[in-house]
Amino acid sequence: MESSVLDMTEPADFVEEIRLNLHNDINGGEIIILVEGDDDIRSYRKFFDSENVGLQPVNNCYKLVVTMSLICADDMLKDCVIAIKDADFDHLMSVSYPDCPNMFLTDTHDVETLMMTGSCCLNICTETMLPEKYDLGEDVARAITNFSYLKYYNVKEIVSKGCSGLIFNGIRIGNLYDGVNSVTVDTAWDKVNNHGGNSSKGVMPTKKEFSGFIAANYAADLMNLTNGHDMIDGIVKRIHTLNPAMRKYGSHDIEQIVRSSYNFSDFQKTKLYFSITSWADARGLDLWRKQ
Repeated sequence: MESSVLDMTEPADFVEEIRLNLHNDINGGEIIILVEGDDDIRSYRKFFDSENVGLQPVNNCYKLVVTMSLICADDMLKDCVIAIKDADFDHLMSVSYPDCPNMFLTDTHDVETLMMTGSCCLNICTETMLPEKYDLGEDVARAITNFSYLKYYNVKEIVSKGCSGLIFNGIRIGNLYDGVNSVTVDTAWDKVNNHGGNSSKGVMPTKKEFSGFIAANYAADLMNLTNGHDMIDGIVKRIHTLNPAMRKYGSHDIEQIVRSSYNFSDFQKTKLYFSITSWADARGLDLWRKQ
């Protein structure tokens, strides 16, 4: 993974900011939970006791890992700062972070896939007048699987080996997926290959190599394979295709339905909840909002 001097100095500066915030008169005794972005704060904040817990975005997955490696080695901070990291493809690749025992991974790819329960899916269908499907999220994830595998290939075969990865920013799921039919290998490969100079980067797999990767890296767990924002965008495309009268619903609207549908009882069923609770119990802390 590429890095720069700035990448390496920013986490250290960020750690010092956290130290100052934790030890001033206003925030003394508070537990800080670092997350990747504002969407994570919107998703998790309703579960935590706001008087004792503060959520703070880092806005960069790599920076989060480096920051937590510094915090976990710091005697003053290791018992008052934890982090929630999107697993991304870590579970599929059996990636762990032994230097970051205070950093806890989502059970699934990210917070959006974590929250996509049957009741969330039913609420989306009800609000947008779609036929009821408790597995709406998985159904859409299955339809865009070949695009998700290209993202998986990018991380496992390119970025993790120190090369500059393929560019996916700007690719819209709605330009790949028609809301009904599954995205083919050819469609996914062509769209990524022709995007952002990927064809000239020297790391784009051939279609044969890509098909071989899929066969060798079959992922039965779609919620660990699929990026949550892609899944949400795919759901929006399905809504617009099956019920054009509901085109007023965009990704932000669906994300709001998911967040409002997901409750503390759902969260308590996750490994993420158990890991955070175990960490807190070992220190005599109660981080959760009284329900």
